[in-house]
Amino acid sequence: MSGATTEVKRVGYAVAIGVNVLLLVVVNSVLGWGWFPWLTPEFGDVLPILNLALVFNIAMNVLFMFYDEPWLKSITQIVTNVLAIVVLARTWQVYPFDFSAYDFPVDISAFDLDWDFVVHFILGLAIFGTTIAVVLEIVKLIRPAPQPDDT
Repeated sequence: MSGATTEVKRVGYAVAIGVNVLLLVVVNSVLGWGWFPWLTPEFGDVLPILNLALVFNIAMNVLFMFYDEPWLKSITQIVTNVLAIVVLARTWQVYPFDFSAYDFPVDISAFDLDWDFVVHFILGLAIFGTTIAVVLEIVKLIRPAPQPDDT
């Protein structure tokens, strides 16, 4: 890293650390706060892997403040994305949501979609997209971007 770029990156990593710490506090407290009546106590079954993913992100951002080589960032991005897939899959499996109080269909054109379908669809889409991100990051790690010629 060089000069101003180093400082800007470090500020970015520090912000990421702060956001992840805040998320740790929120996700571990949200059930007790009762903010989201549709979030069930089964959310606690998602917390261990969610906490692991957040702590991993915090640790990697601390590391990146001092050493942020592209190869290391690619490897950690792969791990982060795999953890995200596990969190999403666990959320799908546990399904800690109860939308029965909101038991009206979402009218999208001619289709009547219920909230459970919409949430499952979004979770599935997120798993699919994150899986693609893992594959692309592996390709990026194995085959780095070409460098411009110095002519």
